[in-house]
Amino acid sequence: MALDVTNTHLALGSLVLVLVILVVLNVVMCRKLIRTRKGREVFVDWTQTLDEVEITVPLPDDKSSKDVECRVLPTSFFFAIKGLKPYPMLHGKLFKPVQSDQSNWQLWPVGAEPGKPRFVKVNLIKQKSSHWKDVLAPEED
Repeated sequence: MALDVTNTHLALGSLVLVLVILVVLNVVMCRKLIRTRKGREVFVDWTQTLDEVEITVPLPDDKSSKDVECRVLPTSFFFAIKGLKPYPMLHGKLFKPVQSDQSNWQLWPVGAEPGKPRFVKVNLIKQKSSHWKDVLAPEED
Protein backbone atom coordinates (compact mmCIF):
# COMPACT_ATOMS: atom_id res chain seq x y z
CA MET A 1 0.00 0.00 0.00
CA ALA A 2 1.61 3.25 -1.12
CA LEU A 3 1.03 6.57 0.65
CA ASP A 4 -0.09 9.47 -1.44
CA VAL A 5 2.43 12.11 -0.34
CA THR A 6 0.64 14.92 -2.20
CA ASN A 7 -2.64 14.38 -0.34
CA THR A 8 -0.80 14.12 2.98
CA HIS A 9 0.95 17.45 2.36
CA LEU A 10 -2.32 19.07 1.31
CA ALA A 11 -4.05 17.84 4.45
CA LEU A 12 -1.18 19.05 6.63
CA GLY A 13 -1.14 22.41 4.83
CA SER A 14 -4.90 22.76 5.36
CA LEU A 15 -4.52 21.98 9.06
CA VAL A 16 -1.77 24.60 9.42
CA LEU A 17 -3.93 27.16 7.61
CA VAL A 18 -6.87 26.48 9.95
CA LEU A 19 -4.60 26.85 12.99
CA VAL A 20 -3.24 30.17 11.69
CA ILE A 21 -6.77 31.46 11.11
CA LEU A 22 -7.79 30.44 14.64
CA VAL A 23 -4.78 32.22 16.14
CA VAL A 24 -5.56 35.39 14.16
CA LEU A 25 -9.20 35.30 15.27
CA ASN A 26 -8.11 34.83 18.87
CA VAL A 27 -5.81 37.85 18.64
CA VAL A 28 -8.61 39.92 17.13
CA MET A 29 -11.13 38.94 19.82
CA CYS A 30 -8.85 39.15 22.84
CA ARG A 31 -5.97 41.57 22.70
CA LYS A 32 -4.02 43.92 24.86
CA LEU A 33 -4.75 47.59 24.47
CA ILE A 34 -1.48 49.43 24.82
CA ARG A 35 -1.89 53.16 24.91
CA THR A 36 1.18 55.34 25.14
CA ARG A 37 0.42 58.75 26.51
CA LYS A 38 3.38 61.06 27.10
CA GLY A 39 5.75 58.10 27.43
CA ARG A 40 3.60 56.04 29.82
CA GLU A 41 2.14 52.69 28.85
CA VAL A 42 -1.13 51.32 30.16
CA PHE A 43 -1.99 47.65 29.71
CA VAL A 44 -5.70 46.95 29.62
CA ASP A 45 -7.41 43.77 28.42
CA TRP A 46 -10.37 44.18 26.14
CA THR A 47 -12.60 41.97 24.05
CA GLN A 48 -15.52 42.64 21.78
CA THR A 49 -18.52 41.17 20.07
CA LEU A 50 -20.32 42.93 17.25
CA ASP A 51 -22.58 44.61 19.83
CA GLU A 52 -20.36 45.42 22.81
CA VAL A 53 -16.83 46.04 24.08
CA GLU A 54 -15.64 44.76 27.46
CA ILE A 55 -12.63 46.42 29.08
CA THR A 56 -10.93 44.70 32.04
CA VAL A 57 -8.58 46.57 34.38
CA PRO A 58 -6.84 45.03 37.43
CA LEU A 59 -7.90 46.64 40.72
CA PRO A 60 -5.22 46.79 43.44
CA ASP A 61 -6.11 45.28 46.85
CA ASP A 62 -6.07 48.67 48.57
CA LYS A 63 -8.61 50.18 46.15
CA SER A 64 -12.41 49.99 46.18
CA SER A 65 -15.31 51.04 43.98
CA LYS A 66 -15.07 54.51 45.54
CA ASP A 67 -11.66 54.91 43.87
CA VAL A 68 -12.93 54.14 40.35
CA GLU A 69 -13.74 57.04 38.04
CA CYS A 70 -15.53 56.00 34.87
CA ARG A 71 -17.40 58.34 32.54
CA VAL A 72 -18.91 57.08 29.32
CA LEU A 73 -20.36 59.55 26.83
CA PRO A 74 -21.59 58.59 23.36
CA THR A 75 -18.26 59.47 21.73
CA SER A 76 -15.76 59.76 24.60
CA PHE A 77 -14.43 57.71 27.50
CA PHE A 78 -12.64 58.50 30.77
CA PHE A 79 -11.30 55.84 33.15
CA ALA A 80 -9.08 56.28 36.19
CA ILE A 81 -8.37 54.73 39.56
CA LYS A 82 -7.65 57.38 42.19
CA GLY A 83 -4.07 57.34 43.38
CA LEU A 84 -2.74 55.30 40.46
CA LYS A 85 -0.59 56.56 37.62
CA PRO A 86 -0.98 57.26 34.85
CA TYR A 87 -4.02 59.36 35.68
CA PRO A 88 -6.31 58.94 33.85
CA MET A 89 -5.49 55.42 32.64
CA LEU A 90 -7.64 55.75 29.52
CA HIS A 91 -9.36 58.75 28.08
CA GLY A 92 -10.22 60.14 24.71
CA LYS A 93 -12.53 59.78 21.76
CA LEU A 94 -14.04 56.32 21.35
CA PHE A 95 -13.33 54.39 18.15
CA LYS A 96 -17.08 54.53 17.34
CA PRO A 97 -20.15 55.83 19.25
CA VAL A 98 -21.71 53.86 22.12
CA GLN A 99 -25.03 53.88 23.95
CA SER A 100 -23.76 55.65 27.06
CA ASP A 101 -27.01 55.15 28.99
CA GLN A 102 -26.75 51.35 28.47
CA SER A 103 -23.01 51.10 29.22
CA ASN A 104 -21.82 50.31 32.76
CA TRP A 105 -18.96 49.14 34.96
CA GLN A 106 -18.67 46.75 37.90
CA LEU A 107 -16.13 45.13 40.19
CA TRP A 108 -15.48 41.51 39.32
CA PRO A 109 -15.75 38.97 40.77
CA VAL A 110 -18.57 40.27 42.92
CA GLY A 111 -17.86 39.63 46.61
CA ALA A 112 -14.24 38.61 46.03
CA GLU A 113 -12.38 37.41 49.09
CA PRO A 114 -9.57 39.64 50.40
CA GLY A 115 -6.28 38.88 48.66
CA LYS A 116 -7.96 37.41 45.58
CA PRO A 117 -7.48 39.24 42.25
CA ARG A 118 -10.19 41.78 41.48
CA PHE A 119 -10.94 43.68 38.32
CA VAL A 120 -13.02 46.56 37.04
CA LYS A 121 -15.05 45.43 34.04
CA VAL A 122 -16.43 48.17 31.80
CA ASN A 123 -19.14 47.18 29.34
CA LEU A 124 -19.65 49.55 26.39
CA ILE A 125 -22.74 48.95 24.24
CA LYS A 126 -22.09 49.89 20.61
CA GLN A 127 -24.62 52.11 18.83
CA LYS A 128 -24.20 50.03 15.65
CA SER A 129 -23.01 46.46 15.31
CA SER A 130 -19.46 46.56 13.99
CA HIS A 131 -15.87 45.48 14.51
CA TRP A 132 -13.59 47.97 16.27
CA LYS A 133 -9.85 48.13 15.62
CA ASP A 134 -9.25 49.71 19.03
CA VAL A 135 -11.21 51.09 22.00
CA LEU A 136 -10.09 54.66 21.43
CA ALA A 137 -9.80 56.46 18.14
CA PRO A 138 -6.28 57.28 16.96
CA GLU A 139 -4.96 60.48 18.48
CA GLU A 140 -4.76 63.41 16.12
CA ASP A 141 -1.53 65.39 16.10
